[in-house]
Amino acid sequence: MTFKTTAYLLVLIVCCPFTNNTVFGGVVFDATTDFSTASNGTGAWRYSWSNDTSRDGNYELFGQTGPLGTGPGSGSPVWHADAGAPTAQRPYLGINTTGELDGSTWQQGELGFHPGQSGGGTDPSMAILTFTSPITGFANIIFDIEMGLNGNISWFIDQNTDAGNLASGSMSSISETASFSIADLWVNKNDNLNFIVASNGNPGSDLVVIKQAQIELNAVPEPSSAMLVIFFLGTIGIYRYWSESLRLNSRLATTP
Repeated sequence: MTFKTTAYLLVLIVCCPFTNNTVFGGVVFDATTDFSTASNGTGAWRYSWSNDTSRDGNYELFGQTGPLGTGPGSGSPVWHADAGAPTAQRPYLGINTTGELDGSTWQQGELGFHPGQSGGGTDPSMAILTFTSPITGFANIIFDIEMGLNGNISWFIDQNTDAGNLASGSMSSISETASFSIADLWVNKNDNLNFIVASNGNPGSDLVVIKQAQIELNAVPEPSSAMLVIFFLGTIGIYRYWSESLRLNSRLATTP
């Protein structure tokens, strides 16, 4: 293989990662299997709420865990807001570990969240499941939800704030479903993907079951590293060309 062919192949290898279709192997994050009541705000997933419906990206972390007292999933430990109301009426997020249905579709082992009401009153509030990207790259998102009880909710998927809304909808009837998926969404390191449910109705009947919330991240190489390799190859090429030119000129000078 000639030097020219070798250099050409190396440039192709370096440059290919800059295309959308060529990335390193993906890492999958699953909201249900990754869920934990041990800590909140330290991993890729965060569990938050808001006492209004402003989707500005500034949400308050759930600061308490405790068992649901009544209704679907009763006895299951969940993250919840200190909202001055019975836990089942507060904004909360957790997994049904007991299998208690109480007329809902929230099966054992499934993640559910409940927007509740602000302070247990009449003002709507929101429950937010947030994924923070640990890298810069492309994201493939799958998000499937189901209405766990008759109620009235709005749902949103935002990249950072409402200005980066990716999808939205509403549901009101038990077993009603909604799905969203997107491939090759560009995300920067520390971008937040917010899965939001906002309450529009009875605080005890706004349960939403997350059937699937999965994000696959594909990292891309930093341009600076690739450019250094290209610069290095270019320097070698120039040196090779210069050397060959000197040798050729030397031969011509010594030819009688």
